[in-house]
Amino acid sequence: MKKLLFAEATSLALLFLFVCSPTAQAQEDEIIITGSPIAKSEDDIIIGASSMNKEELSQQLSGTIGETIKNEPGVSSTFFGPGASRPVIRGQSGNRVAILTDGLGALDASSASPDHAVSIDPASAERVEIIRGPGILRYGSAATGGVVNILDGRIKSKLPDQSFGANLRVEASSVDQGWEIAGASDLTLIDRQGHGLVLHIDAAKRKTDDYDIPGFAKSYHQRIKDGVQGGRDHLLNTATKVDSGAIALTWLGQRGNLGVAVKQTDSFYGVPGGDEQVSIDLTQIRYDMKGQLDIQAGPFTRLQMVAGYGDYRHAEIEDTGATGTVFTNQGVEGRIEALHGDIGGFEGALGVQFLDRDFAALGAEAFTPPTNTKNAAIYVFEDYDVGSVLMEFGLRVEHSKHKEIATGQEIKFNATSLSIGGRYDLDGVASIGLTIFRNERAPAVEELFSDGPHLATNQYEVGNPALSLETATGIEIAAHTGTEKTKLTLNIFNTLYDKFVYLAPTGTEREGVPVFQFMGKDARFSGFEASLEREMGSLGVFDFDSDVSIDFVRARLSQGIFRDLPQIPPMGGLVGLDADTGRISFRAELEWANRQNHIAQFETGSGSYSVANIYATWQPWKNRDDLKIRASMRNMFDEEVRQQASPLKDRVPLPGRNFKISIEASF
Repeated sequence: MKKLLFAEATSLALLFLFVCSPTAQAQEDEIIITGSPIAKSEDDIIIGASSMNKEELSQQLSGTIGETIKNEPGVSSTFFGPGASRPVIRGQSGNRVAILTDGLGALDASSASPDHAVSIDPASAERVEIIRGPGILRYGSAATGGVVNILDGRIKSKLPDQSFGANLRVEASSVDQGWEIAGASDLTLIDRQGHGLVLHIDAAKRKTDDYDIPGFAKSYHQRIKDGVQGGRDHLLNTATKVDSGAIALTWLGQRGNLGVAVKQTDSFYGVPGGDEQVSIDLTQIRYDMKGQLDIQAGPFTRLQMVAGYGDYRHAEIEDTGATGTVFTNQGVEGRIEALHGDIGGFEGALGVQFLDRDFAALGAEAFTPPTNTKNAAIYVFEDYDVGSVLMEFGLRVEHSKHKEIATGQEIKFNATSLSIGGRYDLDGVASIGLTIFRNERAPAVEELFSDGPHLATNQYEVGNPALSLETATGIEIAAHTGTEKTKLTLNIFNTLYDKFVYLAPTGTEREGVPVFQFMGKDARFSGFEASLEREMGSLGVFDFDSDVSIDFVRARLSQGIFRDLPQIPPMGGLVGLDADTGRISFRAELEWANRQNHIAQFETGSGSYSVANIYATWQPWKNRDDLKIRASMRNMFDEEVRQQASPLKDRVPLPGRNFKISIEASF
């Protein structure tokens, strides 16, 4: 508790220090391409946005995208062991958080259950962009929590700086006796004065054993409930194996470019926390195409297109070696956008998007029947820039149809979503933005048709075909200030949901499992994210920087006795200090979370925790970054950590102290 109070006090002290610091000339930000067809910097995006570049990803890299980005403001994870972990944004996960690869959906089964891994390997990521909140009309009305876009750089937008380049990373970790090797290369096959043909190849392989934990696998509450102590010191059935590889070819012409890529991912990982040692054997092959063309067709100046097809399968392997339930997902998704230049002060894009998905689960634990989903949408984005004021408008109209294959039952939805926002610049160093939105979301197939035991979450799930559109109406305030030495971002949001879809306990059991049914009731999500960065100055050969972030979300039903919604992360944050000489850099950070006392019926709360991490990077050669040696120690005091957003928090704690070393080389 003292450590937690220290963490909060430090965060508030740094917040006060940064806000009161003098201002100077605005600093340059990296470009975000996810939120809108019009590329913008983080500070120019009105709603909450952040990104992780290659250097930050190398430092925070974990086996899943959820664990890799969970320390970003407003983000947590569903941690279902090291093999499966999806991001949680502002308390929402599943199909409400769109996980994309280069702008397209993952085309897997990860949103159907938290024990299903995302088929995108973060080892291949060049950059990750995170957009928070439901104003993301470009990617569909389902993403009411936000969007995580993983940019892999396979399909190029320009010729590489050199005709041949390659990089290699080798890594080892102590907590799970794990190792990983990943590499990528780009080869320019044709170069004609900046235009030509580029070949890209990448591959990664990772293997880990069961990981160590600081104490018992079960929480104190769970040990009392079960009447047995259970295992300790290491967590059974958490070993993982992942192999991935891709090849891509891009033609870069004078008026545009077109690229194609093929990727395969194979993963085998244990599902911890159950009475049986169940493992998942996953494979996906995926084909992607991306291109753009400069045009002069009336007001339109550019066409850009992205499309993908994924063939996904995973089998749940029982401890006897027998194959249990098999999940398959074949899907095709595409998007075409036409951008236009200045028309009476307006700049924007018109787009269309389509999705056709066949999903099936066959076996004893197939809680969702085979279904086909079709979705088609048209949307428009417009910016209106008037000096210090920027206005943004977005409108999306979509039609979706879910069909249960066995019975032929069809359920159709027509949804209309819109957002209006504005940003006012204050003296060129600060801005404040306001966004108002109304988003309609069609229920997912799991919410409509489920009827069976979902043993991964110990729930018998019952769908509700009578569910109607879920409507989110809300407001978000975003404030930015950027100087040479200080950057502050603050997002405050409040969203009211009409007929919010969630799993409600019925108080009954079926097949020895508690029954939960999907219901639609009014709810409210509100909270904030704040992040600050500051250059602290120099001492000797070291330049010091510090950063702090805090986030909070409260999610409740509007009526009822048990109003708090389940698996909502508590207030948490991170404090970090960096020291850099140019060749040697160090980082120390403290991540913390409050105890979660606002819990749903039949849910248990998570305890508070504070976790200290340290990182070091060494570049052996001066003024060259083609060789880096990294070392880190995460959870250095071996604290017990259980994340409230994880359905298995009472049975599956996070790993204990972990020493990791990696070598990165490029040539």
